[in-house]
Amino acid sequence: MPNVAIVTDSTASLSPADAAKENITVVPLQVIIGAAVHVEGVDVTADMIADALAAFVPVSTSRPTPDDFLTLYKYLADEGAEAIVSVHLSSKMSGTYDSALLAAKESPIPVTVVDSLQVGIATGFAAGRAA
Repeated sequence: MPNVAIVTDSTASLSPADAAKENITVVPLQVIIGAAVHVEGVDVTADMIADALAAFVPVSTSRPTPDDFLTLYKYLADEGAEAIVSVHLSSKMSGTYDSALLAAKESPIPVTVVDSLQVGIATGFAAGRAA
């Protein structure tokens, strides 16, 4: 059986411990609060977002770029993956799925990109099931 890597995005709400336990690589989305750009799961908290919303400061997200995905796909190939299953939040909610699709076309190994048609932990469940 080939060595298949599993990738998802930070909207899947997987804890770092759960992602590590299941060997799932998580690609973060960016969270923009006012003019400040943060990386989901790295340097922004739910409290920061709640405080911004309470103060009527604009909050939005930005999808990972195709280059972000391609860099990860190449890294996973270099680490021994022979194929990748990349599970993402609904394409109706974000361009994350499209970014992953574009990167998959240039990946050195086969990548199956899955539109979970879900948001939040439901995407995490799909990635966990893939693992």
